[in-house]
Amino acid sequence: MLDKIQKIALRNRALYLPLSPSPAAPLTSSTAHCLQQLRRCGFTLTEDALRAFNALSAPEQGQILETVNDVMGTTLNWNPLVKGWLEPTGEDIIDHLATAYANYLQSHGMWVDGVTLPCGHMIPTGAFNLDRYNGCPFCGKPFRIGDDIFYGQGSKLKELKRWTRDDAKQALGLLAASTVPLDATARENLKGLLEAGIELDNSAEVPVKENAIIIASYLVDMGLADKAGTLLASPADVMRLLWYRHTGQIQIIEPSTLVLNTLRANSDRFNPDSYAASILADTTRKELRLHFDRATCRMAAKWLNGIDMPPAAACATMHPKRGMWTRFIRGLRLSEYARKPGFERLAALLRTWWAEDYAVPQGKIDEAKRAHDFTACIDIMSSHPGLFARQLFSTILWFYPHDTVGAFAKAMAGVPLRLICNLGSQAEAYFSGDSRLIKTITGKSKTIEANPRTDLLSEAEQAEIVEKIKGLVKERLFMHYAEKPEPGVKIYISPQLDSMVLPIGDRSSNVQALSTALQGTRFPLEGDKVRIFLNWGEGMNAAPIDLDISAKIIYPDKVEDCAYYNLSPDGARHSGDIREIPGKVGTAEYIELDVPRLKRLGAEYVVFIASHYSGGTLNVNTRVGWMDSKYPMHVSNETGVAYDPSAVQHMVCVAPTSMTRSLVFGLLDIKSEEIMWLELGSDDQAAFTVDSEGVIALMERLRRKTTVGSALRLMAQARGMLTVETPAEADRVYDSDWALDVPKVIATLL
Repeated sequence: MLDKIQKIALRNRALYLPLSPSPAAPLTSSTAHCLQQLRRCGFTLTEDALRAFNALSAPEQGQILETVNDVMGTTLNWNPLVKGWLEPTGEDIIDHLATAYANYLQSHGMWVDGVTLPCGHMIPTGAFNLDRYNGCPFCGKPFRIGDDIFYGQGSKLKELKRWTRDDAKQALGLLAASTVPLDATARENLKGLLEAGIELDNSAEVPVKENAIIIASYLVDMGLADKAGTLLASPADVMRLLWYRHTGQIQIIEPSTLVLNTLRANSDRFNPDSYAASILADTTRKELRLHFDRATCRMAAKWLNGIDMPPAAACATMHPKRGMWTRFIRGLRLSEYARKPGFERLAALLRTWWAEDYAVPQGKIDEAKRAHDFTACIDIMSSHPGLFARQLFSTILWFYPHDTVGAFAKAMAGVPLRLICNLGSQAEAYFSGDSRLIKTITGKSKTIEANPRTDLLSEAEQAEIVEKIKGLVKERLFMHYAEKPEPGVKIYISPQLDSMVLPIGDRSSNVQALSTALQGTRFPLEGDKVRIFLNWGEGMNAAPIDLDISAKIIYPDKVEDCAYYNLSPDGARHSGDIREIPGKVGTAEYIELDVPRLKRLGAEYVVFIASHYSGGTLNVNTRVGWMDSKYPMHVSNETGVAYDPSAVQHMVCVAPTSMTRSLVFGLLDIKSEEIMWLELGSDDQAAFTVDSEGVIALMERLRRKTTVGSALRLMAQARGMLTVETPAEADRVYDSDWALDVPKVIATLL
């Protein structure tokens, strides 16, 4: 449990040191040793943290150091395929063809001069320079593994503060009280803090359903099912909780979608009807079958019976998943429990459900739209503000734009602030008449065509609608902030916050190892080299699992890939294509980018991509990220290792529930010398199929969103605060370090 909370503390740039620090005392020998190891990994301690750390016993300090090494991956195998890979090996297609032909001849009993490698492939004399490889250059199987890495090349130490139990409890309270659904990192923090025994205040409100489901699941594990039931406000919440416990997915994704996703993720681009993919899809289908024990059936029946909703209203919330509910009702034996004394509400719910004696608001809205009855449609939507917000754009195009926006302005007080802000960021893309990029429920990005009705509006009308919607967003935010006046309080707002977007929509599906940064956060370069890395297969048995790291270099008139099929484009170097993982320790690939060289060549952007070539999703204990340092970063000529934890700027661990085959995880802006962290998932098998225009579209969409800086200035205006030019003048400082604590950003602005 301490390991979990320590990892959460590291994401908050801290060490969990709950005991009170001792008075100033000489550093013990074990403290001095651990400090040296922490510095090698790129960390240093504040004075308060150092005193508390010094008071620990040597075994306790060693446990903390072990957790840091685990997070930073220092015990993994970071050997790539090629030694000293910054110098090209000179291999080309002729080497591969010659090796393939030589192995064909040898398999037919003919003698060929060459070297037979441990994988069984014979490399003929003259093909490949074997002294440059840690494995087979033909099949990509590594032979040499090790845990030797570089240390101390990072130019900037990350300061770790002291985290106490009160800090952990405060963090848990902020996560639970979040008014927006949490991303994967924050969800991991919420679960970890609960499992580590941090108590959540009984009076704490949990306004977001997804967050309530995580807490309710923990309570069920602790044998507190009745208490968990208090967090379930509707039958839809009951299904969400059961589905989360069954699949690990926090959102209700239809079984057919999950099966289709498995089929697509495991199908080869060149053989879409793969037999192996069909087998895996069948396995997924079987795993999704509902099998509940008696205890779970009774628990679910009690939850449903305890929900204080009229049966018709409850059934209306169930209707969007009617097919799934039919299976749940049978799997949970709800009809059997409905006949028992004390389950009268459940019986009434099922009678209404099977008789279909209920009305669905969406059905009434669709009926009013087909009849072109504006008044009836707006009346229904105004009584369901959240539904109104989600359908505002399409309703504007269906009826009268100005009247629809005016009606929404009257109803928007009942709309959650996160939905209002999301409307402002999406309006420009929706009404532009161009195709737009969306993120599906499975975490993949998809381009969809514009609503054809946008063609009925002139450019001036489109712009006017967008401005009106943005005006409503600003008005709603101003009203929200004005509820807590703080006249005269001086605040400092860092200019960096103008490039950080509010944490609404575009949630990350993967876990950040070193921070809780918002998607769209920009990391300024410290040096002139960027080294991106990929490590996968930790803890897994040896297997032919082929992941690839790639970079798409975008020029004004062309796109060039640095990938397994193009190892040495101008301005970039690839460490070689590994196609099989060794047992338990993982394996690695790298790409180094020469930023000054790319700038001279006229490159505009570089896109960072990780993809699973051999079939399947990226959830094979995968971690990706990039390194940067103003000091030179070395590559070993003996092993090719290029990993240094102290130079890591950002690292992401792919979630076990990931359903994407390819992940764009960064975008280097050559001109501004900044790296934007973003997340764009897809079913692409290799870099050459990744749509670079889609990546640029995502970047532009993030730029259109409300920024943390602009929201803070609006807050200052609404509350009568004073903005100052320097942190020294301020009562409160809002800088990039503050913005990395996403729960605090949400609590302050949303």
